[in-house]
Amino acid sequence: MPVEWYRTTDYDQAAKAEFTCRYNRARRPHRVQYKIVKAIHLLDAGEPGAIHWARELLTEVTLDEDAYRHDKGHAFETLAELHRRNGQWKLAVRALEQAIEITSPSMNGTSGLPDLTLAETLLDNDPGSLPAVVDLLNSRSLTGRIKFNSDLFRYHVATARACQQLGQDPGPPARRALDLLESDQPQLPRHPTVGRIHANEQTIRELHDLARR
Repeated sequence: MPVEWYRTTDYDQAAKAEFTCRYNRARRPHRVQYKIVKAIHLLDAGEPGAIHWARELLTEVTLDEDAYRHDKGHAFETLAELHRRNGQWKLAVRALEQAIEITSPSMNGTSGLPDLTLAETLLDNDPGSLPAVVDLLNSRSLTGRIKFNSDLFRYHVATARACQQLGQDPGPPARRALDLLESDQPQLPRHPTVGRIHANEQTIRELHDLARR
């Protein structure tokens, strides 16, 4: 079965011309979703040319006056992930802030937790932003949207790191994160990988260290 035209990983001039032709014939305003889907597949391809085009497509969505808010939020969050991969944390922060601003309070179109990602990004890169990180982590809006163990684990890790930087006891949130990791089980029987925790050895060692403090 042939791959749909907006799901291919091709990025040469012929692929761009075909995409543009098909895109221009698609119906507004839903057609911007084709740019997002195409960009995600290009990012998965991982080639520099594909990534460059993906960035262009996502940026076009954020600037499209006909795009729905959830589509723009999706595009901004995907751009933020791309910036994080490239070490451009300031651009990632700005893109996440725009995703949050556009989609609040529901966060529709995003992963559901762009504010948690924002807190993590600031913790990793900007010690001066600690008050903003605390506000994000203490937000009931954020905690009320956490549904899966994998996201709850991320939340406890971020909280433990914030406590350490504040000079507070990081032990309780670190231990909660370790407890989740130890008891990690599928939450959706029909989708056993959804919500499962994936932690690298460095993070696990860090949590054990924080838990003992």
